[in-house]
Amino acid sequence: MIDLTEWSSELANLARGESVRVNNTECPAGQDSRRRLYLTRPAGSPDVVLGYCHNCQDKGVFNTDPNSHGAYRQFDIPIEVVNLTDHDTDFGEPPGIEYDVVEWPSEAIAWRIKAGLDQETCVAMGIGYDPSTHRIYLPTWDTLYETDDHGEPELVGYQLRRLTDRGPKYLTAVKDREHQPSTLMLPGTPTKVDQQHIAVLVEDLASGTAIARACINSEYHAEVVVNYGTKVTPEVLARCTHYNKGLVWLDNDSDHVADQAHKIAKVWRLLSGSYVAIESERSDPKHLSEGDILNALAEHMNG
Repeated sequence: MIDLTEWSSELANLARGESVRVNNTECPAGQDSRRRLYLTRPAGSPDVVLGYCHNCQDKGVFNTDPNSHGAYRQFDIPIEVVNLTDHDTDFGEPPGIEYDVVEWPSEAIAWRIKAGLDQETCVAMGIGYDPSTHRIYLPTWDTLYETDDHGEPELVGYQLRRLTDRGPKYLTAVKDREHQPSTLMLPGTPTKVDQQHIAVLVEDLASGTAIARACINSEYHAEVVVNYGTKVTPEVLARCTHYNKGLVWLDNDSDHVADQAHKIAKVWRLLSGSYVAIESERSDPKHLSEGDILNALAEHMNG
């Protein structure tokens, strides 16, 4: 158990829901000079500060006396409840997100590698690590372009993906609860005259990134719809209806998901009037190589 009293000044300045990184100078795993000890004051339990060292995986707890003077910053200030459906309210990522992939803890790095995301892709997509929840921060962008000459993308929500077996797999926040969050990933100008204009629907941002990356400089001019789950939402499918052929490619990890894939394909066909296939054998794209992804596309698009 880590004795957190050594960092009393940092503890006193921690606001509700805030995290700070410090060096664990007495770390039993070796000298820590990369600020691997995270101190977090949970917004829901502001009388407590939690410590977790990503160098030795040890923990610590510090209980604040709420009656002491200056127990911690903002103790008497109520937490503002933001109405996310208010379009005049600025919406942004949670505070304290760590975007430097090198500074992520080992569990976050392991997730990144398993998801097939390199460091450059995480930076480009705005994927980070949230130390206050020990989860991966996955932004929900409205539209992403292959080129960066379209201005900053609009953040319409985000997901916090768990790194352990505890708690729900995703914690989700949305800017506007009246609309189903989705991301449309658009390629640049076709590089070949005979490129096939295709559309692929996937469940999550990592899979969408894998598809988009594999199709760069390929025979496919590919638009990708990230559905964020397996719901059948016509307004999401209607975002991409002008294509020659489409493909629904979900995680294929249960009979329910397989049923949802068929329902999505049926509605998408009605909206677009174009052929829509279903990938039902392979795992989701983020677990496959670029070559395997292109082989799968070829089977459905050229068959």
